[in-house]
Amino acid sequence: MGTQGTKFSGYKQAVYVALITFLVGACYGALSPLMPITMAALNCSSSEVGMPSTVETIACFIAGLYAGKFIIKFQAKRCVLACAIISAAFVAVYAYAPSIMVICIYEALLGVFMAAGYSSGMNAFLSKWFIEKREMISGYAQAFIGFGAALGTLVFGEVNDAMGLMAVTIVFACTGVLALLIYLLLLRNPEEIGEKPLGWEKAEALAKAEGKSSGTEYGIGFSGAVKSVSFYLLLASCLLWALAMILFPYLTTALQAGGVEPVVSTRIQSMGQIFLAIFCIFIGTLTSKFGPKTYVIISFGACLLGALCLGVWCNTGMDILMYATAIFLGSGYAVGTTYGPMITTKLFGTKEYERIIPIVFGMRCIGLGVGIWIVPAIADATGNWANGCWAALVMLVAGIVLGYLAIILAPKKVGV
Repeated sequence: MGTQGTKFSGYKQAVYVALITFLVGACYGALSPLMPITMAALNCSSSEVGMPSTVETIACFIAGLYAGKFIIKFQAKRCVLACAIISAAFVAVYAYAPSIMVICIYEALLGVFMAAGYSSGMNAFLSKWFIEKREMISGYAQAFIGFGAALGTLVFGEVNDAMGLMAVTIVFACTGVLALLIYLLLLRNPEEIGEKPLGWEKAEALAKAEGKSSGTEYGIGFSGAVKSVSFYLLLASCLLWALAMILFPYLTTALQAGGVEPVVSTRIQSMGQIFLAIFCIFIGTLTSKFGPKTYVIISFGACLLGALCLGVWCNTGMDILMYATAIFLGSGYAVGTTYGPMITTKLFGTKEYERIIPIVFGMRCIGLGVGIWIVPAIADATGNWANGCWAALVMLVAGIVLGYLAIILAPKKVGV
């Protein structure tokens, strides 16, 4: 509960920060329809137009090494706001930038803010409000990323068809204004309104048992985490997931290579984004109740099934497998934003959480940045996307083993 006699405000705060995350996700949802527009405007290839995304993931990883210090110094909620405002320029940059180089510079800047303000910043903010039910609340909030992306794709198409690209640019620029209003009028840390996080009494007792003065910061901290084998197993597992699950962003490409009409492949991709959002809610609740081992088995299991369905579809063309691929790959892609927040506090506690989580998130980014070349290259070299799926399956099996080991070998008595 919050402070005695005060109505707990954490649930409202979770909604507010999730709304900002929704706005960021909406901006990212515009990437797919922006690709052909950018290619036509700059007369570049599909590989060239994908270069800025790789730059972003590398910048995000490098920034992630230091993002924890920024989150601590400038506060998580400010980092979330900064990320939302930078994201608001997404459509304008891709639509009107004079060169790929300019887009790369913007994406590098966005990557830096993503490291501190996207999943890491949002979950650092939520960790101030929730000790109990953190995984469940985090799952609900993360779901807004997927819902935002799905809506962003839809809004882009509808507004562009009705009023043109300039109107689209203005609509998406307004997301930054909305995020600023939420921040100024609604978003608050517990201490700003005289409250304590949910479950602080239990954490207080645990901290006392550990000889610490703060009940909201328990566990082994950053220095203890980096000395633990679990930390590196977690990073390796996250990296392997990212290398393999680049399959989801390339789902439309793989489907079209197999003869599916562009409009149908886009709808399948949107279906996957919806399941990403739904799975965030589902896995958050499940992890909160049954623990991190359940998370690894079910989440990575969805990834495995998605890669398997896509690989078999590439060789058989069965329609039902195409839809199953969207369901499982979309659900499994939720690992990218939920793995760190769901597992990190269970392994290391909340002490210096802000320093640990950006590195985990950054490893995910570097994996996607490298994976964007590996899995598609395998598919292109062999002329069959199924071969890329088989390679992804091997990486996912290794990832689930390493993730499970990270939990088994975790430092003891840090979770609540």
